[in-house]
Amino acid sequence: DHQWLQFHGNTHFTSPYETQSQTTTITLPHGALAVVEAEPSPDARNEPASLVYDVFHGLSGNKDSPLNLRFPSRTPLVTVAALDRDIRVGLFGALTVSDRLTLRHDGAQLTGPFSRLDMSPDAGVFQSFTAVLPAGASQVAVTDSLGRLHHVEEERMETAHRVRVTPRYPLYGGWSASLAISYVLPAGKEGSTIRIPYLCQLHDNQVIDYATVRLTFPPHATNVTLHSMAASLIEDSEETGFLRIASRPVLVFRGQNLTAAQNMELHLTFITSPLQFIELLLQFLASVIASAAAGRVLYAIFGDEAAVLTAPAARPKSD
Repeated sequence: DHQWLQFHGNTHFTSPYETQSQTTTITLPHGALAVVEAEPSPDARNEPASLVYDVFHGLSGNKDSPLNLRFPSRTPLVTVAALDRDIRVGLFGALTVSDRLTLRHDGAQLTGPFSRLDMSPDAGVFQSFTAVLPAGASQVAVTDSLGRLHHVEEERMETAHRVRVTPRYPLYGGWSASLAISYVLPAGKEGSTIRIPYLCQLHDNQVIDYATVRLTFPPHATNVTLHSMAASLIEDSEETGFLRIASRPVLVFRGQNLTAAQNMELHLTFITSPLQFIELLLQFLASVIASAAAGRVLYAIFGDEAAVLTAPAARPKSD
């Protein structure tokens, strides 16, 4: 179907004071012709790529003149229906970030069968996007339900790391796709400090319906403090680690109807303890002892046959 967009506003700037004269110019997409529904309907003229209202004279204060404008547009209207961001802080401060996205094309729905002829640049088809990652991101991987995507182009810059992603199939109106972007950030110079954007940035006009950000800190981390008000804390819990020796502090943030203007920086600090390195050593020793104990149990039960049970099968000799 043809895609039409609507604009609701006023034919002039509403001011508490009297305005002697005013001209309103509305810039439209290239080649678009607007359908004006105004009350009262003032004289307006269509010019190339713009709609110009004649000069208003003697406007009284707080006067409104509703304007409803409809115009065709082929711009893909892509919404992030859901964002699940998982940030894990390593023992030495490195961050592992995983963004699971559900993209939805809210434009005019595709009618009829799929055709490659509909993939012209002016057809309103969403074919690719550019994700802006923090500078220093490495080990970037983009996956979907079928595996890893190979149509990924990376551009490293001083202030950001741009990743151009082409989904496995294009998105028409009414279609959706799920994918995940994961990467690793090195440990910062400030030690036990986290500075990372609250949301992932796909484009300047992005809208995120629902977002969940989960931060998992190292074991025995204490005094976790949030220094920015980019988001409100929803849940403060703990995650049980391997062998239940220690737990990891977990913070969860949630938001709805978020825009690019709300993508502020999350600034958190915490204090690490030497006990986390002792725990890592205990986990390693426990795994070694468990492997040795399992071998002794097999030997006690099966005797020399235990070596046959655990040894790889011999390949048959060929003539």
